[in-house]
Amino acid sequence: MTKLSQSVLDILHDHRESIDRLDAILVYTLSERFRHTKAIGKLKARNDLPPSDPDRESYQISRLEDCLLYTSDAADDSLRVD
Repeated sequence: MTKLSQSVLDILHDHRESIDRLDAILVYTLSERFRHTKAIGKLKARNDLPPSDPDRESYQISRLEDCLLYTSDAADDSLRVD
């Protein structure tokens, strides 16, 4: 392996720090999401509501697909190796 310049090592370090921050954000965000879904489950159980809501599930799938389409160009660009 070739010896890397300090500037390359610094850039690599910066990218890795950004990834670490994003990982922490994802873990926190998922934790918050699970907290809300658990609360919804308890609320539904206490009020004799069905556990699933097909209309809501269809809406969520559609919304997430739209999000994916919206971000796919950016994701495709970020996955390219120049």
